[in-house]
Amino acid sequence: MERALDAPITIYTESFDEEGLGRNPLYAIAMEQYLRDKYADGQIDIVVPVGQYPLQFLQTRQKALFPNAKLLYLSIGIPPQQPVLNSTGMVLPLNIGPTVEVALAQNPGARQVLLIVGATPVDRSLAQLALVSAERHLREKRRQVDLQVLAPGTITENLKAVAALPPDMISVFVSYFGDSTGETFVPARILPNFSAATNRPIYGWPSIFLGRGIVGGNLLDMEANGEAFGNLIVRVIRGEAPGAIPLTIGNLSKDEFDGKQMKRWGIPTDKVPPGSNVINREYSVWELYRWEILGLIGLVLLEAVLIASLFRLTINQKRQARNLAYRRRAQALIANCAAAFINLPAEFVGSEIEILFQDVLEFFELDRIKLFEFSAGTGKLRLLCARGATASAPLTIIDLQKLNWAAKQLTQGTVVLVSDLDDLPPEASEVVDYLGAQGVRSFAAFPLIRGESPFGAMSFSTVRTRQVWEPDLVGALRTIADIFGSALERKSAEESASVSRDRLTGIVESAMDAIIAIDEQQRIVVFNATAEKMFGCSADEALGHPVERFIPQRFRAHHREHVVRFGEDGDTNRSMGALRPIAALRLNGQEFPIEASISQVNVGGANLFTVIIRDVTERHQAEKKLRESNELNQSILQSLKEHLVVLDSSGVIVAATARGPEFVAINGINTEDLRVGDDYLAMCKALAQTGDQNVAVALEGIQAVYDARTQFFELEYAYESGSDGRWFLMTVTPLRKTGHGVLISHEDITQRKRNAQAIRELSGRLINAQEQERSRIARELHDDINQQVAMLAIELQQLKSSISDHSPESNEKIDAIWRKTYALSLDIQRVSHQLHSSKLDHLGIVAALRGLCNEVSEQSRIEIDFRSLQVPMVMDSDVSLSIFRVAQESLHNITKHAKARKVQVELLGTSNSVVLRVWDDGIGFDPDAPEHRAGLGMISMRERVRSVGGTINFSSTASLGTRVETTIPLVYESVGTADDPLDPLRSSRAAKVLNL
Repeated sequence: MERALDAPITIYTESFDEEGLGRNPLYAIAMEQYLRDKYADGQIDIVVPVGQYPLQFLQTRQKALFPNAKLLYLSIGIPPQQPVLNSTGMVLPLNIGPTVEVALAQNPGARQVLLIVGATPVDRSLAQLALVSAERHLREKRRQVDLQVLAPGTITENLKAVAALPPDMISVFVSYFGDSTGETFVPARILPNFSAATNRPIYGWPSIFLGRGIVGGNLLDMEANGEAFGNLIVRVIRGEAPGAIPLTIGNLSKDEFDGKQMKRWGIPTDKVPPGSNVINREYSVWELYRWEILGLIGLVLLEAVLIASLFRLTINQKRQARNLAYRRRAQALIANCAAAFINLPAEFVGSEIEILFQDVLEFFELDRIKLFEFSAGTGKLRLLCARGATASAPLTIIDLQKLNWAAKQLTQGTVVLVSDLDDLPPEASEVVDYLGAQGVRSFAAFPLIRGESPFGAMSFSTVRTRQVWEPDLVGALRTIADIFGSALERKSAEESASVSRDRLTGIVESAMDAIIAIDEQQRIVVFNATAEKMFGCSADEALGHPVERFIPQRFRAHHREHVVRFGEDGDTNRSMGALRPIAALRLNGQEFPIEASISQVNVGGANLFTVIIRDVTERHQAEKKLRESNELNQSILQSLKEHLVVLDSSGVIVAATARGPEFVAINGINTEDLRVGDDYLAMCKALAQTGDQNVAVALEGIQAVYDARTQFFELEYAYESGSDGRWFLMTVTPLRKTGHGVLISHEDITQRKRNAQAIRELSGRLINAQEQERSRIARELHDDINQQVAMLAIELQQLKSSISDHSPESNEKIDAIWRKTYALSLDIQRVSHQLHSSKLDHLGIVAALRGLCNEVSEQSRIEIDFRSLQVPMVMDSDVSLSIFRVAQESLHNITKHAKARKVQVELLGTSNSVVLRVWDDGIGFDPDAPEHRAGLGMISMRERVRSVGGTINFSSTASLGTRVETTIPLVYESVGTADDPLDPLRSSRAAKVLNL
C-alpha cells in the first residue's frame, strides 16, 4: 500500500473476544465505548473487520464509531451470511483437500486424518469448514479415509492425544485459539508445541505455519493474498466506491514443504509434487559426492578380488591339516568329559559341569551353552547350568507352552539345528522371536532321553557369527550332550534320596510350634528346636527321658491315661484341652499355658505318638491388655464434654458417649434414641428424603469423608429447645489407623455465636459513630475554620492595600503569608472532603468516586482510570457510603504501599447488587500473611462491607499487582438485632438426627 500510494500508512489493530461479542451485551457496550473514546478524532479512513462477529459488530455501529471511514472486510472460509452494503472484501478459502491428498501420497499407510483444532467457537467453525473441504475432495478422488476432529480438552490433554496417534493416522493443524479451560493461544505460536509432541507427521493449510513444525502441503499464500487485499484498500483510498468492487476470492496457494520435517518423518524428496518449494533441505554426503564414492568403491573391490585370489590356494592347503588336528582334539575333549564324572560325588557334579562347559565353548568356538531339566507335568524347562556371554541374566524358567514348535521337537526327541533364524518354518515364529530377543544367530538343541522320554535338553548357540552345523560338529556335540545327560541322571537320583531324608528333619526343626514324639512307653524320641526354646531344655537332655518331666504333677496321671486311651481308640489325631486350659512345665519349674494336639502312626508294629504344642502365654497377655485398653477408651469417651458417635464402614453406630441430663434437657433427646448397632446413615437418609436441607448437607459431608474426597467436614446448625435457640457444631473426621469408619462430634457453640454477634453489633455501632464524628468534624472544618482562614487571607490582602509606603521586602513577606494561608485553606478543604464527601450526599456515588479518583491522581501522579456501568440512580446511603470508604481506603493503600503506575476503578450495577473493583499494577502483597490480615485498613473494609450484607475479596500476586472486589446487595438485612441475635434455623427434627 505504501509503494502504491507513495505515502506512509498507519495501521491500528484491536483484538476482540469473538465469543464475548456474540453472547455478552455488556462486553459489546464496553467495546463500543472503548473504540469511541480511543478514535474520537475521526482520522480513520478504512476499517477492516476480520471474522463474522467483528463484522456484525461494525455493521450496526460504523456510523457512530467511524462515520468517515470505508468498510472492507476479510472473511475466512465463506463470505458473510448477509450482504454488506456499500462495502467489499476478500474471502480466504479454507480448502485442505489438496493438502490431505499430498499427505496421503507421502504417507501410503495412512488411513485416518486428524484435524487439530482448539475448543473456541472460532476453532470449531474453522474445523467444520476444513472437514467439509476435505470430504468433498476425497469424495471426488474416491478415497476412503476416516476424517476425525480433535476432541475439545485442555492444552495438556490435547498434546497427550497427538503424542499417541495410531501408526495409520496423520494430522492437519487447522487452528488453536483456545482450549476447554478458556486459556487462549496464537495458533502459529502453539503449533511448535504440537509438532514437538506428536508421533505422526503434521500438515497445515496457510503458509504462515511453514517452518513452525508442519511438513507442508498445498498452502494458502498469505503474502500474495495479503498483497491482493492491500490493492483493494489502495483502490478504495484512491476514490473507488467499495460497493462497486466485486468480492475477491483469495485462493492464491502453492506447494511448500519443510525439509527438516520431511527428514524427521522419513519422507523422501521424490514424494514432493513437481515445482514445490522446499525450505531447510539438507543434502546427504551421497548426493554431494556420489561419483567420487562409486569410483573409490570400484578400486577397493578390484584390490579385494586380487588379494582373495592370492590367499585361496594357501587356505585350501591349510584347511585339510586343521581338520585332522581338530578331530583329534575333539576326541580328546570327549574322553576327558566322560572321565570327569567317573566316581564323582553328586555335590560336585554341578561345579564340574561348569568347568567342562568352558572347555567345550573354547574348543568349538561357541558363545553359549545351557543345560535344562524338563518337566512333562508343567511343560517347562528349568535352567540348571549356563556358560557364555549374555547381554542380560538368562531366563531360569522357559514355558514351552509359549514355544509350541520347540516343545513338539523336544517331546519327539528330535535334534534341532538352526544355522540362521530365517531358515525356521513359519510355525516356529515364536521361537524366532524368543531367540532373536536373546541375540542368538545360530542354535543347536539336543534332547536328553531317559528310557523313551526326554528329561532335559542341552543347547549350543552363537551370537557373534553364523554357525554352520557340519556333521562332524553335530556328532561331537551329540556325544557331549549324552555324557552330560548321564551325569545329570546320576546326580538327580542321589539328590532325590538325600532330599527325602532331609525333608522330614527340616520340617520338624523349622516348625514354629514345639514337636515332641514319644514311644509307647511315653519316652521322648523327637525333640525339635522350638521345643528346646519353649521348655529351656536341650534335645540331648530330653531324648530318652519320660515326657512327664514337662507336665505339672497334678496332670501327670490324667495325661498318662489319656495317651493310653488314645492309642487304644485308634484315632489318628485329637486336640488336647479342648474343654479347659492345660499347662506345661519348663525345666526350671515354671508353669505356662499351652494348646496341644496329639496324633499317632504305626511304625513297624509299634505306635509312635506326636504332640504339637503351642505356647499361648503372649496371647493371654495380649487379650488381657486389649480388655484393659477397651475399658480405658470407653472411660475416656464417657468423660468427654462433647457428644461423640463412632460409625463403622457401613454407617452403623459402634460406640457413643453417654449424654448427661444437661444435654438431654437442651436437645430434648432421650438416651433411648441412640443405641449401638443402629444405622446412623439410614436415619439421616430417611429424614433427608423429607426435604430437610440441613440433614441432606450433613449426609453429603459424611459421605465425602467416607469416600476420602475430604479429610474433614464441619456443619453449624441451629436447634430450638423450648423457647431457647441453640447452635451446635458438627464435625466429621475419618478413623485414621483403622482405615474404615468415621468419628462424629457435636459441640454446643451457642455462647460462641452470641459473643460473635455482640462483637459484630458493636463493630457496626462503632462504624456509624465514626461516620457521624467524621461528618461533624468535616462540617466544623468547612463551615468554621476554613471560613476563618479565608477571612484571614482577605484581611492580608486588605493590609497590603492599606499600607501606602512599604518596601518590596514587606510586600514579599505579606504575599508569602497570604500564599501559606491559601495553601492552609486548601489543605483544610481536602481534609474535610476526605472526612466526609459532599459530592456523595448531593451528586451520588458515581460523581463522588470520579472526584475521588481525580483528586488522588492529581496528588500522587498515578494514572487512575474510573469507569461506571448501569449504576442505579438511587442507592441506599449506607451502601453508597460503604462503597466510597472501600474505594478511598484502597486508593490510600495504593498510593502509600503499592508503587503502582496505573490504577483502574470500576463500578458496575446488576439487577440486585452493585460491584466495585479496584486493581493496580504495583508490587502486590500476601493477603493471607498475619501482618496483613490483622491490618486495621483491611479489617475496617471487611466490617463496613459486612455491615451492609456484602462481601469483599482481596487477591494479590507479588510483582503483578493487587485486586480488591466488593459486592453489595442493593437490598440487605441487618446482620442481627438485639431482639433476635442468632436467628437460628427452626428445624428441631433435623437437629435431633444431627445431634445423634
